[in-house]
Amino acid sequence: MSDKNESSSRHIGDAWSSLRGLLQQEHSTKDIKGILGKAQLPIFKIAYDGTHKGPFLDEADKLVREMDTDLRNRFVIGCIEEIISFDRIKTTNLSKLGLQPDKRIIEDLENVLARAGFGLSGDAVFPLSLQLDIETASLPKEVSAAIMEALRRYRDGRFAGAISSICGAVDQITEHVFIDKSLGDHKDAAYQERVSKSFAAFEVEYCRQLQQSGVLADEIRRIWENHKKSVSQAAYILGAFRRVYSDSHGQQNAPREFVQKTLDCAVFILRSFCGILK
Repeated sequence: MSDKNESSSRHIGDAWSSLRGLLQQEHSTKDIKGILGKAQLPIFKIAYDGTHKGPFLDEADKLVREMDTDLRNRFVIGCIEEIISFDRIKTTNLSKLGLQPDKRIIEDLENVLARAGFGLSGDAVFPLSLQLDIETASLPKEVSAAIMEALRRYRDGRFAGAISSICGAVDQITEHVFIDKSLGDHKDAAYQERVSKSFAAFEVEYCRQLQQSGVLADEIRRIWENHKKSVSQAAYILGAFRRVYSDSHGQQNAPREFVQKTLDCAVFILRSFCGILK
């Protein structure tokens, strides 16, 4: 990932050496060939045709060193995605046999990436400087997909596109709520109104959870009113930054710091919905 606003920017491609160690430790030569090939490494150029992992990966190192920065970044991202895909297939097969999946590989992958300054959210890689940690299990699939796309765009330096994607995730939530709660056509409402009205529709569920936790009625009312106002205010900021910096109406020059503020507001809104969506 290239970031002109950060002189000490780190590249995901720099994680290759650590990733190579993980491949050598956890996968067979056959599986490594499959992973690297799907990640677009030209393994046909590797002269070594034996079955030992070390010599094969030594030859792969030579090809990786020949790549320019952008190509190496794309290749390493491809490797990560293929490792995750391989692990998911393995997990599915183990589950069919009634066996517990081995979470160690993904945990090791996360540790390797963390040392390089990157993290995982689903199958998306993102720089740890981006604070976008969110539990997406309770969100509709298309919302989770929009969040993953925002991470990818941010990682690749496509900041205006990242704003469009994260705003799209919030749009998807409001559309679901408007339909489920019979609130009308969400497109007829302004952005802030759409988000505020969607969140307000969950007042009963929200307050019930607090009541079940033993919170007093007066405090429940104060908490609800303040949270509702906070969501509305975050929605205003999110909508304003979308108008100014997203690429919905053509590529915009979106400064990194305002992209982060946009994502912060969107994550706060999404988290606010996470706990009350069914």
